[in-house]
Amino acid sequence: MGLFDWLASEVVCPQCKQKRARSFLGAVKCANLACPLYDRDFAERNPRLAQREEKPPRHPSEITGSYEPGEFAVQIEYTNYRGEHRSLRGDYRTMRRRGRHISIKLAPTGRRIGLAHDGIANLAEVEKYLQPPYRPTAVEMQILGYYGKRGGTSPRYQELLRKYPGFDFRHREASEGGGISARDREVR
Repeated sequence: MGLFDWLASEVVCPQCKQKRARSFLGAVKCANLACPLYDRDFAERNPRLAQREEKPPRHPSEITGSYEPGEFAVQIEYTNYRGEHRSLRGDYRTMRRRGRHISIKLAPTGRRIGLAHDGIANLAEVEKYLQPPYRPTAVEMQILGYYGKRGGTSPRYQELLRKYPGFDFRHREASEGGGISARDREVR
């Protein structure tokens, strides 16, 4: 920080229209490499304003990992927001609907990504793995378990019974080891 920095103010560069410039007593100095008002000394003293070098995208051959979906693989044809077409392979067991997106874990890295519905070319094929919902959410399971044990005619419970016709809350308890044990159920 120099002695007269209080005289300078950050401004939008009149040439390149970026906020990487500073005006000092009417003279504009820019930290953008491509700008005609670029000043190397100014850019070196102000690394916060200096243009950052973008990292080149990783080549697909450099992407490594050991995640393999095996027989649960689904092929997704996707066009991203830049218009680049990608062919992705993921595990359909990890697919989740998130608004207008589908979240899925991809091979070979196992990283979860979100894909916009508008960019999926084979959306009908992909959505068949999401329809019908195979298992209730945590809140839905709580409602089904509560009214399944105690009985009731809640409209929400009736709606969930129609949505998951084969759901058995006792099976969930037995598999997760929680709730009422089999011995206690026999006593009641």
